[in-house]
Amino acid sequence: MCRLFASPQGEALIIHAFDTISPPMLALPSFLVSTNHQDITDTTHTPYQQAFNTTLPAFEFLAQPGREKQFDAFHTTMTAMQDASWMEGLQVLDAAAEQAGEHESPFFVDVGGGQGHQCIQFLKMYPALKGRVVLQDLSEAVSKSNIDGVTIQEQDFFTEQSVKGAKFYYLRRILHDWPKEQSKLILAHLAAAMDSESRILIDEVALPDMNVSLQAAMRDITMMVQLAGVERTQQEWKELVDAVEDAEGKKVLEIESVHEYAKDVHGCVTVLKLR
Repeated sequence: MCRLFASPQGEALIIHAFDTISPPMLALPSFLVSTNHQDITDTTHTPYQQAFNTTLPAFEFLAQPGREKQFDAFHTTMTAMQDASWMEGLQVLDAAAEQAGEHESPFFVDVGGGQGHQCIQFLKMYPALKGRVVLQDLSEAVSKSNIDGVTIQEQDFFTEQSVKGAKFYYLRRILHDWPKEQSKLILAHLAAAMDSESRILIDEVALPDMNVSLQAAMRDITMMVQLAGVERTQQEWKELVDAVEDAEGKKVLEIESVHEYAKDVHGCVTVLKLR
């Protein structure tokens, strides 16, 4: 344990927990009293804003000058928490990789992928797809990234998706950061970029209706307090996907399959296709 906390990852975890997570958690009781215990759904009106005396959403505040230590600790912590177990046994991915051939079109786009840990793990699993992997995030997240075989792109997922017709658009722990309306917008931009062969891979917790693990419940509270985010149930994921519409108001996405891979924390990859 001492070695863990003495490591760069351990140091980042402590900084993130004490400097970024703890203040809003401590502000939660008084915040709920002030809002008459209403659901937290506004990204600019959460215990985070109260704790840090800001009107900025959490991610924007964290990226401000003078917050570099906390910003770096956040990204290091997120990277340390990631593994590649979601790929194991994901048949839709294995089958597509086997049939990928010599095409040059993008195969795997990691949307909001931070420093690219999942892109690295993906190429370890599928080295033949080197050169067909794209890492996307805001400039402050990807500016220092340089991964062999991976195209680095600055991309705001609230704007038009720049990569059209990729086989897979991968979202790992992205949508739990956002309330329903913002999540719908993220998915709508991806849907507009897809073709009939494209799939969206949502790598997130999908909570059962009962017997939720303590870790998942605590993460749900953390998302709410920091970001007005939420860990969704399986039914809530279906409702979110069904609510995504194009510019003409037509529903555009549906769930094709669900791959469970970390049952102790309710980890799932939900595969979406165009209707």
